[in-house]
Amino acid sequence: MHWITTLLLSFAPFAQDNQDEQAKRIDDLIKQLGSDEFSAREKASGELKKIGKPAEEPLRRAAGKSDDPEVRDRARALLEAMIPRPKAQAPGLRGFNGSSVTVRSINGDSTYTIAPGDGSPAIAFHKDKAGAVKLDYTDEKGESTSVAADSLEKFVKDNKDLAGKFGITEEGIDHGGARVSFKGGLQAVPFPRAFRAPKPPLDEDDDRGAGATFAKPSEPLRAQLDIPDGQGLVVTSVDKDGAAETAGLRKNDVLLEIDGNKVTSIRAVRDHFTRTSSLELLRKGKRESLTPRKDF
Repeated sequence: MHWITTLLLSFAPFAQDNQDEQAKRIDDLIKQLGSDEFSAREKASGELKKIGKPAEEPLRRAAGKSDDPEVRDRARALLEAMIPRPKAQAPGLRGFNGSSVTVRSINGDSTYTIAPGDGSPAIAFHKDKAGAVKLDYTDEKGESTSVAADSLEKFVKDNKDLAGKFGITEEGIDHGGARVSFKGGLQAVPFPRAFRAPKPPLDEDDDRGAGATFAKPSEPLRAQLDIPDGQGLVVTSVDKDGAAETAGLRKNDVLLEIDGNKVTSIRAVRDHFTRTSSLELLRKGKRESLTPRKDF
């Protein structure tokens, strides 16, 4: 027993090192979501999607707090993509407490897809005309996994833990608030609500966006530079290597438009500013246009 305890204790630091390495890799990939190079941003998105569940919490933080709008947008998109759900729901097939169900049959082959309303990953159960079955699900590591069997009876018998976890029996599936019968029909309390990862709220009192800080022009400055009423933000600081610096903004510029959208508040910066945005601004009292080179 002593040697087992010693082995477990010696393994613990190794496991922690692996977790630390993965956390660092996830952070590095999230930073790459805002890279100047389109190919690097796409590669980072793909890698984060492969990592799956361990990346969800860091992505949520990036979606709500990153100064780079490109990072926020890609983080939000990844969070939605990493929560599988049916693209369409057949009429009348409704789930309980926000769950959704899709049943598709082609030439005797059927696929039952259930997306739980609590946001946990969807499952898909395939049953072909000859009787063979296959379950597609997401395991504890966030990886897509499949288990198949020659028959439903054999699947339930050989995979008792898995069948119990997802409520799969020879009669049907009872999972995530929805019950599907293999003998025809769906039984569920109707309360449909498609799940989508919520976008973090924007704090209008925060003066940061796109790797810079902004302030509303004072009335004397607005009058002096003839800045349109309700439009324009003064750049008060620019972060090194941030989206604002990459786009060409400098301290004391007055940002007027982003890709043709008038800048009336910090929300406009967060919603529209990217490293490849075209900008209209006032610099030392003169109107200028900035159009950074796009990398794709």
